[in-house]
Amino acid sequence: MKDQNYYHLLLDDQIYEQIPDLLPPDKVKNLRSLTKEIDDIFRAKLDSNSKLTQKETEGLNLLIKWLERQGGKEWNEFATYFPTFEHSYTTFFMESFNDEEKAKAISIKNSGKQDSLLKLAESEVTAEQLDDVANNIEDVQQIVEIVNSGTDINNLATLSALYPNGISDELIAYATEENRKKKEFNNLLSVGSKVEKLFKSALKMYDYFDYSKDIIHAGGGAYDIRIKNSTTGKSFYIELKSCKYQNTDPIHLAMSQVEKAVKQLDQKNFALIIIERPANNEIDEQYIRQNTRYLRNPGQYLGSIQSNHEIIKQKSNTGNTVDLKMESADFNGILSYQWLKDTIGTIGLNELLDDIRLAIQ
Repeated sequence: MKDQNYYHLLLDDQIYEQIPDLLPPDKVKNLRSLTKEIDDIFRAKLDSNSKLTQKETEGLNLLIKWLERQGGKEWNEFATYFPTFEHSYTTFFMESFNDEEKAKAISIKNSGKQDSLLKLAESEVTAEQLDDVANNIEDVQQIVEIVNSGTDINNLATLSALYPNGISDELIAYATEENRKKKEFNNLLSVGSKVEKLFKSALKMYDYFDYSKDIIHAGGGAYDIRIKNSTTGKSFYIELKSCKYQNTDPIHLAMSQVEKAVKQLDQKNFALIIIERPANNEIDEQYIRQNTRYLRNPGQYLGSIQSNHEIIKQKSNTGNTVDLKMESADFNGILSYQWLKDTIGTIGLNELLDDIRLAIQ
């Protein structure tokens, strides 16, 4: 608005042209007259050593922000329009503070946190809410760490609303156990992936296979490895399970693996491989060759699992008025580890390689 009279902007052009004296000269406001009035108000306060009112302090805050946008003291017309502020326009704030408030202002400045505190002051957070924050700093720090970890704050708010009297110990215990399972699963996934890669490498010892073309890693479905004879088009499927040292837990099979094993029973081209890892999980190809255990034609043992699963599917979700409802049921086949060891005996990698050759030739 520099060097522009406000009535040029506030009055209709035609009215101004017809009645140029409609607004008396002493009422005309331009940048120079406005800044002089503002500067005079604060000069009078400074000369009288008077404390600024709340409204005047708010006005000064807005003025300082405007001056900063103009370039602050680097503005080449600063002294022309605001001579009172030329040396220190923050003096008014300090003059409006008592000794205790001045000490607080200095502490804030020295903390280096003034920008963040300004955002808080200008936000819609109430003084009472800020008091709660100040009185629970350690809790707030934990919340910040949680948010920085990537946790969705909306999920936390939902959880808090669901448990208005505090999150139950049962929920904490459940979450703790789920976290343990997830970490264990990720660890086993990593170890299992290593075992699969080493097992594929061990298959290279048999010259019958073209490793680059015939051995296909699938993973995550009805089988882990498919060995295909590109000439005959025949395939052999391998599901590989690795387990911990001195394992006693049952071996789990997904229903897709059970169904695949049963389907391939007549072709005799599906193998269940068990490798018990050493105590230190340090595995190489030599260990794989020596410790591979091979269950031939597992489909001959898994038919009852498949048929029982089919019965459950047929008996549920029929649409009848009185019905068995099954939603996202996670069924697995389980095989006793001791039974597996007894059934397999010493059958290992050499027998597997011979059976693969016969099945795909």
